Amino acid sequence: MRVSPPLPPAPPTLSGAPARLRVLLQILALATLFTLVGLLMVAITQPFSFGDAERYLAMAQNPGQFTAAPWGYRVAVPYLAAALSRGVGLPLMDSFALLQLGCYSAFLTLLYLWLRRTLGLSWVASSAACLLFIFSYPGVFNLHNVMHVGLAEHLGILLGCMAIHRGAFVRLWLLIALTCFVKENIGLLLIPTWAFVTWRDQGWRQALFTTAALLVTFIALHLFIRSGWLFNNTPDLTTYTGFYSLDWLHYVYGYWGGLLGALKLTLATFGPVWVLFLLGLSQSTGRLRWMGLLPLLAAMQVVLATDVWRMVGLGAPMVLALSAVALHRLPRHSCVVAVGLNALYFMAFNNSMKLAMAALFALALLGLWFYRQRLNFHFDQPQLDGDKLG
Repeated sequence: MRVSPPLPPAPPTLSGAPARLRVLLQILALATLFTLVGLLMVAITQPFSFGDAERYLAMAQNPGQFTAAPWGYRVAVPYLAAALSRGVGLPLMDSFALLQLGCYSAFLTLLYLWLRRTLGLSWVASSAACLLFIFSYPGVFNLHNVMHVGLAEHLGILLGCMAIHRGAFVRLWLLIALTCFVKENIGLLLIPTWAFVTWRDQGWRQALFTTAALLVTFIALHLFIRSGWLFNNTPDLTTYTGFYSLDWLHYVYGYWGGLLGALKLTLATFGPVWVLFLLGLSQSTGRLRWMGLLPLLAAMQVVLATDVWRMVGLGAPMVLALSAVALHRLPRHSCVVAVGLNALYFMAFNNSMKLAMAALFALALLGLWFYRQRLNFHFDQPQLDGDKLG
């Protein structure tokens, strides 16, 4: 069996103050670029139909008042939006939009730097991975549905993946504690991923002890938030426990059309990117490879949710990271084609310019193919000798 060559070492870096200044300038440049990209994507894409915005808006309008389970326990983003609105004088919707755009920019900036500086991938592969997220359901959904916690959720999962890859237990422990106030899905995805990766890398003892500490913290804060101490009124805990009943499971199963329907929606979430993910998974080694479990865990959440795309989309950090590994090993023009096909796939379903956008990408891909074939294809090729045919 052929063993894949290891990933290249991370690019050399400068030391001292010049290096820190260079990194800071790079971060600022990337954050500015991705903020502008977010604004552009809002302009050329259309909103997805999904609710919950009114629930988070109610939380921001009345901090300290419990609204409804389970949304009312995700206090971090709505309360931060309320504080920003009062402190700066912005309307609540603008405060939410500013937070969502900031999380969007931070996600893409950290993703690029993680792939480029930590994993040592080429700038082409790292940039391509960012473009795969930009033209994706999780990359666009919350840019329109601004009164939501989705992009903060994605940012928390990405930070957790970075900590798991480094084996940074304390960093992950702190992140789990903080993100309990953002959304419970973050801990539910990161803790099993840490347990599996640590077991495969360091053995079951280390995995058992560290995972137990993460679980104790997560459960303690989970119960604390639901105890009612954070709210002026008493939350209805029976609503939360009753939300996931057997009747609800039957409803969800029928909602997305059974197992076949869930599979179709799961594959449609990232479309052609799944191929890159599987290629990258086969080419990766060590902790990065075992972290490929996270997208599977994200897909398993559909058992409790009607929005399959949103649940599966939470696996984006590892889908993108492993896709970047595959892109790193492909020729540069193949990376461009892969990104173009994914953008065409997404924009064919969601764009504000209709067929013009699909035609533009199709012409671009056709032009790229002709450009790559320019050395092998000539219009002045000699004519075939008819006497030698058949």
